[in-house]
Amino acid sequence: MPTRPFVAASLVLALAAGGTARAQTSTQQPGTQTSDVQTPMHDTSAIATTQAGTDSPSAQTAAKPRPVADDARIAREARYREHISTLANPAFEGRAPGTNGNRLAANYLEFWYNKVGLKPAFSAAANQTMLADPKNDLLEANAHFASAGGERSYRQVFVAPLSRRPGDSVRVERQTLSYVQGADTLTLAPGTHYNVLGYSSNATLTNAPLVFVGYGIEDDESDYFSFDKPKDWPHEGEPGKPLAGRIAVLLRFEPLNEEGESRLTDDGRFSGASGIDGKLRRTIAKGAAGIILVSPPGAKDPRTGRLEDLSFGLGERPLSVPIVMMSEDAADALLKAADAQGRGLMDLRRIADERGELIDLPKTTLSLDVGVSRTPTVTDNVGAVLPGAGPLASEWIVIGSHYDHVGYGYFGSREPEKRGTIHPGADDNASGTSANLLLAERLSAAMSGSDAPGNRRSILFLQFCAEESGLNGARYYTQRPLAPIADHVLMVNLDMVGRVRDDKVEVTGVGTGDGMEAWASDYFSRSHLTIAAKKSGLGPSDHNVFSLAGVPVMFFFSGLHDQYHKTTDTSDLINVPGAVDISDLVYDMVLDAATRPTRFAFTSANGRPAGDASAQAADPNANSDQPVGGMGGIRVRFGVAPGDYSGEKPGVLVGDVFPDMPAAKAGIKSGDLMTKWNGKAIESVESWMPLLASHKPGDEVEIVIVRDGAEQTVKATLVARDRGAR
Repeated sequence: MPTRPFVAASLVLALAAGGTARAQTSTQQPGTQTSDVQTPMHDTSAIATTQAGTDSPSAQTAAKPRPVADDARIAREARYREHISTLANPAFEGRAPGTNGNRLAANYLEFWYNKVGLKPAFSAAANQTMLADPKNDLLEANAHFASAGGERSYRQVFVAPLSRRPGDSVRVERQTLSYVQGADTLTLAPGTHYNVLGYSSNATLTNAPLVFVGYGIEDDESDYFSFDKPKDWPHEGEPGKPLAGRIAVLLRFEPLNEEGESRLTDDGRFSGASGIDGKLRRTIAKGAAGIILVSPPGAKDPRTGRLEDLSFGLGERPLSVPIVMMSEDAADALLKAADAQGRGLMDLRRIADERGELIDLPKTTLSLDVGVSRTPTVTDNVGAVLPGAGPLASEWIVIGSHYDHVGYGYFGSREPEKRGTIHPGADDNASGTSANLLLAERLSAAMSGSDAPGNRRSILFLQFCAEESGLNGARYYTQRPLAPIADHVLMVNLDMVGRVRDDKVEVTGVGTGDGMEAWASDYFSRSHLTIAAKKSGLGPSDHNVFSLAGVPVMFFFSGLHDQYHKTTDTSDLINVPGAVDISDLVYDMVLDAATRPTRFAFTSANGRPAGDASAQAADPNANSDQPVGGMGGIRVRFGVAPGDYSGEKPGVLVGDVFPDMPAAKAGIKSGDLMTKWNGKAIESVESWMPLLASHKPGDEVEIVIVRDGAEQTVKATLVARDRGAR
């Protein structure tokens, strides 16, 4: 499940606080540590299984004694244990798109679908079309993908957001940095003295002059402005570009007090003024030809002393100049060699703490050569078909789960200090993936015998990828389904079903189909599980996309835990009998749903009947206005989930629009690209967050969107964010 950035990553402890995730991410997301604003770590202990402010459980069944396990049940548990121990094995590298482990996982799924006799779901020709043009817009309609005949494939190929692990999607092809020191030229060592950052463009700068710009902040509230020129500033350049042609030495964070905390805030916490994205763009706007980022010595922050690498800012659309981060020791030596008075890093930090001022560094020049290659991250959904029979065969039930996780923790990790370490993702979501495989084997066997129903719906077993970075695989499928989306009668989502405690399970979405709640409650009442059933079909996982597309959904979930999005989410902690209990329940329900004479008519994504005034209370957990970390000071809701966190296009691409929220009322649609917010350019999801945080409920905002290549301007009135959301 995304931390996501929902956000996610994946959609976060609240999709509205998180890409897709139930926690969308750690305090800094989808290696997503591109912001220096301090935000609180998500407290999973405070997350209830009931979505606050949405709807209380519509039914909660009382637990019954667990049935005695027969040989078939014992065999299912053994098979499930085999699947999950394989998928969560370190060899699968946390299954993040861009890793070899993600490919191994897809191969494993295809092997088992084929082994149990299921047919490939997708067009091989469509995949070749995508591979021939991997930059194909993910949200562009390509109907021929669904209708193309010929050879079939278990894979549905698409382009995921760039992998944030250095070397997967983005590689440094060349990097040299040197400066003149007296009669000598000192060449610094990458990885020790400096690193190229993910923000960086490709460029060669030779003997460029240097300037110290302090914190790179322009903040009216604190009356602090970094780019004030001293009276004797000798480098006018063109108007408004005092840094023209110069490499700027830029401090991380914001002005510090003697304790190393922010002097711009009352509580010492870093404010929005410290955001990396904003200060880099401001410095470039002032004419800088390149940027050297440095942590200020003495800052009271765990990132002090850390030399960030290519994963820092990776996924952002590259900025227009080369950008590196330099170690404090190397920067101190450089500044002492360059400053007219021989001052070092701490000396200049103290000046910048007191006031903003450009300081010329005339005693040396610096040469910087950076070359970074970017390759699209091609991945795929894996799908297999159990064909139906008779008149119902043209209708489809989807059993879905996502097989990706956060890999090495460069995005989505709740342990930012463990970046570079495998996050196995046993519960999230090898558990749901394994249940999907178990159901495929059982249902295939049940429907292949001579006593199989002669009139039954087709079943698509679908394993999504890139869920953690924004529900990308699910969204891709709903826009290119193998049959018209109107013929999809039910989507069952299995995400984090492996940590059943006290036989308690949550099932959401029972109100999204007319009559489905009563139908499901009959199965729930006969189960020994204690099931909290909820109406809403919105939430931080793949079912959210289907419910917004008008498909009834049921989402099975065993609850959050402290290992969520950590390196400790391992297969030895999985409650195998509990996960198989969920699989058995889904098996019985799908068998029935496949042969019901009539389908469940879709009601609404939030599970309320049309016209019900309470339908306006859309699920607060479904909004991913904050894809990275906690919601911080954001007091309002807008009502969209971004469709792409990669930043490859300037702006915020709209993935999902939530019913009855400000964005929907303003006429914003999925596929729109938001480019301006109250007159200010939006470059990325991260740069949008401070703009959103500046508002209070009731504020009217003007948004410029691009739709079908043409700009439109719409207005929206923001509403209060429900702080009770988990």
